[in-house]
Amino acid sequence: MHAAPLAESERQFGRYELLFRLAVGGMAQVYVGRLRGVQGFEKLLAIKCIHDELAEDEDFIKMFIDEARVSARISHPNVVQVLELGQVGDAYFIAMEYVHGESLSALLRRKCPPPTVCARIAAECAAGLQAAHELCDANGRLLNVVHRDVSPQNILVGYDGAVKVTDFGVAAARDNLHVTTGGTLKGKHAYMSPEQARAEPLDHRSDIFALGIVLYEMSTGHRLFKGKSSAETLRKVVESPIAAPTSLVPDYPPGLERIVLKALERDLERRYQSCEALADDLEQHIVESGAPVLRKDVARLMVEQFGDRLDKRQRALVDAQRTSIELPKLDLESETSAKTVSHVSDLTQPSQPSPVAPPLKPRRGLWVAIASIAVIGVGAIGVTLAMRRSPAPASGSARGSGSASERAAAAASSVEP
Repeated sequence: MHAAPLAESERQFGRYELLFRLAVGGMAQVYVGRLRGVQGFEKLLAIKCIHDELAEDEDFIKMFIDEARVSARISHPNVVQVLELGQVGDAYFIAMEYVHGESLSALLRRKCPPPTVCARIAAECAAGLQAAHELCDANGRLLNVVHRDVSPQNILVGYDGAVKVTDFGVAAARDNLHVTTGGTLKGKHAYMSPEQARAEPLDHRSDIFALGIVLYEMSTGHRLFKGKSSAETLRKVVESPIAAPTSLVPDYPPGLERIVLKALERDLERRYQSCEALADDLEQHIVESGAPVLRKDVARLMVEQFGDRLDKRQRALVDAQRTSIELPKLDLESETSAKTVSHVSDLTQPSQPSPVAPPLKPRRGLWVAIASIAVIGVGAIGVTLAMRRSPAPASGSARGSGSASERAAAAASSVEP
């Protein structure tokens, strides 16, 4: 869908200026937003807003708050950073890092990366998940975070080669406000661990199995657990034999196969015991392959596969900025001003919120990413896309010399590995 800039009357959202909608999912929608300050300061962010029909659902509000609380505590280059949980009126929103790239699911629809690139992407994901699993509270106690929804849709791959885990919306943690009731399954069925599919208590090793599924599918080009119904998919997760990757891809690297199958052990004690151990083995495999894969190599692959989208995205940003508005000064005492939720009491006793009033009526969107650093002129800006469904492309008018593909390739070649 064409990503036209928002009308001026639709763009003010608290202290943010919304440029255009980035994506729409089943529970929320994400906008590209801009925060501006003195002396020309500006920063691009992703603003996640709850759908109107869910804005009065107390359980969902608690999940939304939990997502922000958990994600904000994680500081790691392989996890999308959450910057603010706030309100406009009574409606919550999350301001997040904006990642200039695509979801892994979008990449896999176009091309399965070479085995060593698959290993690199999985190693980066494992590092990010390890940071989540090690997360502690202010007293140093483990929060026992389990993502529970590790899947290609929730892994972002940037045009600069960065790999980031996103969307902790169904994550389990010790101090969550929302407690999953027994027998309730959270996450995508085809990417669940056997213990998750059986609705059993989970620990961090469940995420390892899920990442194993992602690595298996990414490196073989074959779905691992996919049934005609949810029940059949869950049954396959629990008991279906796992074909060795070499039976599907004859020249599949034996070393990578050993790693994949260990991650997919149904016996918890035989599975990798930490994402750190999984990442270490993947890094060792990359070294032993004789063709080490660096971040710039992932960036090159992304530009090759998505070069057709880069100019459209640059034009969309330029179009949005051409209709830029001057935001009025905020009245911080006003009930309609955006405010940051910063007190524990605010989080543990959410009021019944009135519906979010997003600037646009819900409609299907696709990834509408932001232009390269040369276009936006605001330094290295991260990107997030916290949505679970496929987005739709953007268009607009380009600025600057050379194609976007050439500019992105040049930028990618200068990225530190």
